[in-house]
Amino acid sequence: HGYRIKDLVEQFNAKPAEIKALFANQLDPTRTAELRAELQMAGLPI
Repeated sequence: HGYRIKDLVEQFNAKPAEIKALFANQLDPTRTAELRAELQMAGLPI
């Protein structure tokens, strides 16, 4: 994905484990939807 986990954690108020789980498709569906929406609003291609 090319983004540092630390940067994503700080920008999106998430835990490192959540970001890792998101990109591994292992995060719970509700939280996945929340984070994906935030990432898309910030203009990140996911």
